[in-house]
Amino acid sequence: MKKWNKKIANIFHFFGAVALGLIGVIFLGLIGWTFAEFALSVFQEGPAHREMLEKIFRILLYVELVAAIKIYFQKQYHFPIRFFIYIGITDMMRETVIAFHDPERVMWYSISTLILVGALFVLEYKNQYLLQKKSKQKDTQESFPL
Repeated sequence: MKKWNKKIANIFHFFGAVALGLIGVIFLGLIGWTFAEFALSVFQEGPAHREMLEKIFRILLYVELVAAIKIYFQKQYHFPIRFFIYIGITDMMRETVIAFHDPERVMWYSISTLILVGALFVLEYKNQYLLQKKSKQKDTQESFPL
């Protein structure tokens, strides 16, 4: 029974990895498409600052997602939650910059960013606490061998 469970898990893992790879390729295409669109709008229409900012931030968001997929494969199919939070913070900052004309939206985006930064702080604090705890346990085990 355990062999079948492992085989099924491997099959799902394979298809998940293939799908994530395809998503990465799609995002690379979107980066190229958005960059070309940005370049054409700069040279043809002249700079419309708000639209330029939107396109630049969209490119950066796509680049972050591609980098996150690359990290997933480099870390042996593990994706740390903090990278999702980084992407969320960056996207909220993008929305804040783009929506500067609407104070209510800016306030909500700022609150969302603050919540994400708080979540990142708690996550990093927890990780540091666990590292210190493991280090103390290791020191104690080395001091008093059984």
